[in-house]
Parts: sequence; C-alpha cells; structure tokens
Amino acid sequence: MKLIVWFAKNPIAANFLMLIIIAGGVLGLTISKRYTVPPAPQNQLKIEIVYPGASPAEVEQALCIPIEAAIHDLEGIRYINSVADQGECEVIVEFDPEIDAARFQANVQARIDRITVFPRGAEKLKIQELNAADMNAVIIMVHGEVDAHTLMRQRDQLQLMLSKHPDIGRIFPWPEIPYEISIEITESDLRRYRLSFEEIAEVIQGASNNIPAGELKKSDGKLLLRSKSQAMTVADYAAINLRSDQNGMRLLLGDIAQIRETVNERDVLARIDGKTAMPIHVMSKDRITTTVEAVNEVIAAFRPGLPDGVGISTWDDWSKYYKQNMSMLMDSALFGFCLIFLILALTLRFHLALWVSSGILISIMGTLWVMPILGISLNAYSIAALILVLGIVVDDAIVIGENIYTHQQQGFVGLTAAINGTLEVAPLVIIMVLSTMIAFIPGIFLPGLSGHLMYNVSAVVILTLMFSLLEALLILPSHLAAYHNPAAGHAQTDLRTFFNALQRKVDAGLYWLINSLYIPTLEILLRFRYITLSAFAIVLLIAVALVSSGRVQSVMDMPVNDYYIFAVLELVPGTPFEVVNHEMMRLEQIANEIRLELNAELGIDATTPLKDSFQHIVTVINDNAGYVDIEIAIDERIRSRMDSIKQKWQERFGEPAADGTLTIQTFWPRNLGMPATRSASAIELKLIAPDTATQSAASEILKARLSSYAGVHSVTGSMQNGKPELNLRLKPEAALHGLTMRDLGEQVRNGFLGLEVQRFFLDRDEVRVMLRFPSEHRRSREDLNRMPIKLVNGNTVPFFTVAETEYTPGFVSITRENRERIQRINAEVYKEKVSVEAILADLRTNEIPKLEAQYPGLKIEPGQSRQKQEETMSALWGYGALAILGIYAILAVPLRSYAQPLIIMLAIPFGFIGAVLGHLLLNIPLSLESYVALFAVGGIVINDSLILVAKINEVSQKDTSAYGAVISAGKARFRAVFLMTTTTFAGLLPLINAQSSDAEKIMPMAVTLAFGILFSFLVTLFLIPTACAILKEISYQKLMHKVPG
Repeated sequence: MKLIVWFAKNPIAANFLMLIIIAGGVLGLTISKRYTVPPAPQNQLKIEIVYPGASPAEVEQALCIPIEAAIHDLEGIRYINSVADQGECEVIVEFDPEIDAARFQANVQARIDRITVFPRGAEKLKIQELNAADMNAVIIMVHGEVDAHTLMRQRDQLQLMLSKHPDIGRIFPWPEIPYEISIEITESDLRRYRLSFEEIAEVIQGASNNIPAGELKKSDGKLLLRSKSQAMTVADYAAINLRSDQNGMRLLLGDIAQIRETVNERDVLARIDGKTAMPIHVMSKDRITTTVEAVNEVIAAFRPGLPDGVGISTWDDWSKYYKQNMSMLMDSALFGFCLIFLILALTLRFHLALWVSSGILISIMGTLWVMPILGISLNAYSIAALILVLGIVVDDAIVIGENIYTHQQQGFVGLTAAINGTLEVAPLVIIMVLSTMIAFIPGIFLPGLSGHLMYNVSAVVILTLMFSLLEALLILPSHLAAYHNPAAGHAQTDLRTFFNALQRKVDAGLYWLINSLYIPTLEILLRFRYITLSAFAIVLLIAVALVSSGRVQSVMDMPVNDYYIFAVLELVPGTPFEVVNHEMMRLEQIANEIRLELNAELGIDATTPLKDSFQHIVTVINDNAGYVDIEIAIDERIRSRMDSIKQKWQERFGEPAADGTLTIQTFWPRNLGMPATRSASAIELKLIAPDTATQSAASEILKARLSSYAGVHSVTGSMQNGKPELNLRLKPEAALHGLTMRDLGEQVRNGFLGLEVQRFFLDRDEVRVMLRFPSEHRRSREDLNRMPIKLVNGNTVPFFTVAETEYTPGFVSITRENRERIQRINAEVYKEKVSVEAILADLRTNEIPKLEAQYPGLKIEPGQSRQKQEETMSALWGYGALAILGIYAILAVPLRSYAQPLIIMLAIPFGFIGAVLGHLLLNIPLSLESYVALFAVGGIVINDSLILVAKINEVSQKDTSAYGAVISAGKARFRAVFLMTTTTFAGLLPLINAQSSDAEKIMPMAVTLAFGILFSFLVTLFLIPTACAILKEISYQKLMHKVPG
C-alpha cells in the first residue's frame, strides 16, 4: 500500500512508468514474430526410409517393424505411428514435451544405427524433427507444358535463389524426384549380344570414374596425379566401349542403348489451373508477410530468365489470411474500444472516462512488451485475446475511479481523494483481478493443439490483467489527483454543452432504472426469496437439459469451414495412371463448372474487385490416388456456401469406379496433433483385431453402418486392397542350372525397377545412372516371360523356362499404431445436417458393442485426434476445478467466511445459462473454447458479486436490517455493476460479429463470455442479494436458538 501512496504523490514517477510500458509495447511490436495461427509444438520425429519396388507388406516387415522394435522402449515416447506404403516406410514418433528434442533424436538415431536386418536394397534412413516453426507461408508452382526434367531444373534454380534470401524460412520442394541418366536396352539386344545388365554395369563402372592417384614429387615442385574419366553427359555414356573384337570393331553403349537425361520414373503429377507444375513449399521465417514479400521479390528477379512456355504462380498464400485477420481484428478492437469509451463517457465524468479508457491502451502495450519474451507471436488468437479482454480490464479502473470520484464529492480534493479512494478499494480490486486471472489459468495448461491455441488466448488475457492492475493502482490515482473541477461559470462550447446534456439524460435514465425498476423488482423478489432462488435453479436445470438432450450441441472441436475444399480420390491400386489422370481432370472440370455458376450467382467478373470465386484449382496425383484442392477467394459469401459446393461437387462426380473412394472435406485445422502428413477427418475410428480377416470384415460392417447415417459421406478405410502382386517362384528345373531365387530376383529387379550403376553430382544436383528395359518393354506379363535370365554357365534362357508367377492380393498401405496393425475408418459430414457427437454416441451405445461381441478380440476406439481432444477436455475439467477452488480460497481468506464466498460464486454456475442461451441464439455448438470461457466467466462475474457483497457487509455494520442492507447496497452498487457488465459486453460484440475462419474458431469463447456475463448481471443484481438475505436470515435464526429463553 505504501507503493500506491508513493506513486500517487509522485506523478512524474507514474508518468515515467506509463511511458516505459508504452515504449516497451512499441519495442514488442517491432520484434514480435507474426503468424496467421500460432506455431504449435509438434513434439514429433519423422523417420523415413525408402525400399524401391517393395510392396507395403514387405516394407512393413523389413523396415517398419524393426524400427518400432528398436525404439519402442525409449523414455518419453507417447505414440509410434507407422505407415507402410509401396517402397517407403514412414514412422512418426511423438514424444513428451518435457524431453529435450535434440537429445531424444540422438537416442532414436543411436537405436536405429544398431539395426542390422534392413534389406540390402533399402536406401539411407532419414530422421528429422517436425519443427514447430515450420509454418507454411506460400506454395510456389513452376508450371508449363514442357517435360518434367525442364520444370525440375527451373524449380531447383529458383529454390537456390530462394534459399539465399535471409527473410525466407525452410524450403521443401515436392516431389523430390532424382535426376537420372536413363540407359535402356531391350531384351532382344541383350540376347543378341549375349550381355546382361550386370556385365554392362561393370563395364560402365570401370570406364566412368575419377580416381585420385597421389602426387608426383618433382625436384621443382609437386603434381597431383588423377584419372578424370567420369561420364557426365549422354554423349559421354554413349561413347563407352562395351567390347572390341579382333578386327578392332567396337561395340559402344550408344549402339545398343537408348540414353537420355530425365528424372526418375514415378507416377506423380501436379497441376495448377490445368497447367503441369512443380511445387515449392516455403516456410515462414518469423514474419509471414515479410517472407511472402521476399518470395515475390525473388520470383520477380527470376521470371525474366524463364524459358518459353514456363511460368510461375503462387497459391496457399497465408499472408493474405494474416492481413485479412489483422484488419478484421483491428477494426473490431477499435470499434470495441470506442463503444467502451462512449459508455464510460456517458456514465462517468469525461476526464475520468478518458483516464479509465487510457488504462486499456496501457495494459495492451504492456502485454505487447512481454509477449515476445514468453514466445507468444502476434497471431489471430493473441490479437483476439486482446479484444476479449478489452471490456474486462476496465473493471478495476472503474471501481477505483468511481471511488475516488465519490471521495471528491464528499469534499476531499486532489491527492487526498486519490489516495484515500484508492486505498479503500485496493484489497477488493486485487481480489477481483486475481480471481479473473485464476479463471483463465486452465487455458494455459491444456495439452494438444487446441490447448496450444488456448494458451495464446489465456496467457495474453492474464498478462493484460496484470498490467491493468498495475495501471489502476500506480498510474491512475496520480492522474485523477491532478484533476480539478472547472471553475463555475467557465465558458463552455456548444459541443460540451450538448455532451453534458446527454450525460444528464443518461444519469436520469440510470436513476429511473434504479429507483423505478430495479429496486421495486428487488423488493418483490426479496419478499418471495425462496421462490426466486428456486426459479433460478429451475432455469439452470433447463439449460443443462438443453445441452444433455442435444438441443444445444456440445462438440469437442468447433466445426469451421476453411478457405479450401479438398477432394481426395483413390482408385483401385494398379489402375493405369492415364485413367487416374482422366478422373482427376473430371474433378477439375466439375470444379470449374461450379466456379462459373458461383461467379454468375454472385455477379463476379473481371470488372469487379473480386475477380473470381476460386483463386486456384490445384491437382496432385500420386500413383492410383490424387487430390484436387480448391482455394476459394477471401469472401464470406463464398465461404458460407462451402457445404453446398462440397455437396454439388460430390453429387456431380458420382460414385467412383468399383472399390474406389472419394473424400471431400473443408478442413480446420490442418493438423490436430496427428502425424503431420495425415489430416484429421470429422469422424475417425480405429480397429484393432487379432488377424487381418477379422479386421477387414468388421471394418466393412462399420463403414456400411456409418454410410447409413444421414449427412455422412466419404467413408473410407486405411487398409484398402492394393495392387495385385506377382510372386516369383523357381521351377524345379531351375536347380539343374544352378539358378537361385536371389539370382532370379535381382535380375528381374534390375530389368524392371532398374540397376543403379553409379551416382555423381552435377553442380548441386545428384544424378543417378540407371540401367533397365525401355518403358514399353515393362508393361505386360509377356514382357516378364520373355526376359532373358542369365545362368551360372553364362547362357541365357527366357524367364518362363526357369520361373513362374502367381497373383496374390496386397494392400495400398498398412497403418500401424504403437506396434499394432490397425484399420482406420474415416468419414466426413455435412455439418448443417448432422451432429458428429450424436453419431459417435450412437455408435458407442449400439453398434460398437455389437461388433466387439460378434468378433472376439476386436477393439474399436476413437482415432488419435479424438483421443487428444478428449484428453484436452478432461484436463480442462481438472484444471477448471482447481481454478474454482483457488478463487474460493482468495475470497474466503479476506472475507473471513466460508459461506459468503459461496454466495459470491453463485454467479459461476448461472453463467452457464447465459452461455447456452447465446449459443442457442446464434445457432453454434458448445465447444472446448466455450468451456474454457465458461471458467473465465466465473472469474469475471464474481467481480460484480464481490463489490455488491462487500457493500452489503459495509452497510450491515451500521445495525441496519438484513433487508435494508441488501436494498441499500444494491442501490449503491448498481451503477458500478452496470458499467462493468456493459463495458465487457460491448468490448466483445465486435468479435462476435467478425467473419473469418479464425474468428469463427474463437467465436464460442466470445459468445460464452458475452452472454454468460450478461445473464450473470441479472444473477448479481437479483440472486446474490436474495441469497445474502437468506443467509442472514438463517444466521439470525441460529443466533436466536442459542439465546436462552
């Protein structure tokens, strides 16, 4: 308290403190990192290893299982998620956030280095940490109707220029296809010249190499000795001599082989707006807008050097969303601040309203100062948190300012009024702010991505409240102490006269509200106090019933449409690439039809500010699957039609070919803590069974049941039947020729997959030299049967004479979780037609128990994203209970009562009624954000209850009856309670009306706070006085019983 007095007496110190906070805020603004959404810590390692040509089952057995076995018992591992695809194993290891990532990665690497059972054909394993700072900034597409080799060369040159810019983060090109010099020889030429791939490879390796040979030490100096004969071009390889005869005739490699510079043969393709492209993913570096500006600068410098027919476009530019969000949020903040200032100016003296409002700015500047120190960036969530807290931070200043004004009205002037007025309510204000801070603490400790987003909100709110308390106690009193009433008769301007008249009308309106409406109503309710208490309890039960019955939905995650529509098409494995490409082009064509319809409906054309309803249509195809991603324009008219667009797209495409699947989703967020390469679906279930047959049978039943729900679409399973496999087997007569299975397998692999002869670097790029059959000789089973197989004696025979093949089924990919093979079932929903929670509840109650009873050993559980959401919600209730207990302790100690804190905290559960009514009114479901805000409401609304109960206690000490004390206190504190409620509600209104995907994600929090506080206003004014009267009545009766006679 001495510090409060010292700052009040030293206005220069108070002003310097204010200036330091403002300067700190300006500094924080200049150094803060800026993202669209805050980068969430992944706590994940990604392990990749390639085994070219291997089936998913082989990859699982040879790569995934050994890796899992090697690392599963490392300390701190939470999940091990593995996916075995054709030719590749990917393992995502999620570890405890408390563990040092670098040390954990080193331990994983050490364990993997001990593995000795990897097959000989497997490539070098790669481990990388999934970095939290890798926030996508923009995707660059180098496109044109030229060959893939040309596009890749241009893409890699652009990537080199981008990597040199200091403002650009990490860069990930896709697809990473190796450059090749392809040497193709037909089986007929191999037979004609009695050659094998192994022999040709040996000749090439002998002729093409650079060998250092030491140095020649001459008397006049030293010379390095080396042979420099590495072939680097098509012409160099064509000139290699395979053999010479006695007449000096040479057989050159170019005489029997087709040699060309190309890229590795993979069935991958990317397009942007119908043009073949090669993407580059660019990550943000600290500031997303700066990164994108740097990217555009590099592209502008690179574009003039592009060859004819090649262009560059960008899409998925997150800086646009950052600018849109910041513009929307800043407008909301300005509007909210103006509303709050107007309310204060009309209900308080202008000078007092000015300094109380300035406390908002000082508090925000202090928060901006500390945010970079705590690693909190400027993003949609942290800025929204500043808007959420706008109306809350004035509560302490209102209480102090109004009390100082009361002292001035009582005849105290200047410094005396400021000191006495502040000291009188300082303990009360400290309790108010501490209780509100405690109410937001649960949001800081929640796990998972949703928890990280709530951390950005809660931490910013708590920081702002801390600086608000500092400003209210140390800065505000000195400013109010320096104020003197204007001299009587001082000339006033017309504007001031009008404003004073308006103030008087507002005062008269408040006076009428208090005396003619509030007090008479309170008197009636006090007369029927037990009925009043019962009525509030009934309304609370009705609110609970609305939620439990599903009338007001309660969901784990707020369903929000993003600015993307994402269609994934998977056809039967083994489907020719041309067929897959044709189907993807159908999806693109339908998307373009919908685009034209939207443009016509909304009146969008080249002459309007919004040129097109879709910014880009991007297609990516990989083997038998692909996706089309529509990036819509930043326009809420289009985003509001997302479900309609999705439904039209699906209906017009129709059912995919037999055993194919089509999934269409509008996704938010992109990663719910799942392995980073997999995006979450609306419904995710996983099946674990003792054998594959049980798993497959149960999954088909479950998929059929999911498909039967209205509004559910795109039901898929993770273990689809894969490409048919041709298993090679030796015939009995092969043993007579000394042919082994290994010899056969390696020769077939060399001919069809390719024999890697050597690798070398050309400039920055690694080039592989591959020897194989021409592509047209690797298309049919007959090509395999004709293939020459070299025997031990040097002769060759056709494949079919020594071996045979057999068809066997396989999987597209195999999914594993924590060392078990699982089947993951995914489904999407039309959110306007169906509730995900209702479907999951029905499945848990009816369908899943039946399936588990039908198939012994079968377990059906929620997917990992759902498990993480449930873990977050469970943690919220635990931390929330502790917060309520903390608030009770803070109230009980200074009040020296066990009962009065309970009365004050009556507003907390009743705030739920307002939250439910708000969600019902705006037709949005309760979500995790709603429940976080519900605990926050508890901390905020008790401020009103606290100042009212404190006043009741003060009046009661004057020997007034309980009834009179309650009436007098309600009348005295109505203005303060009214101001605290209206300023908080007004500050939240702009955020409730804001429109964007990020604003919608935070909207449940704003709605809960606004309507919870609004209903708690009634609780504070009517229920709290009623409960106080009942408590005093019970206390009096107990006292009477103790009095003898």
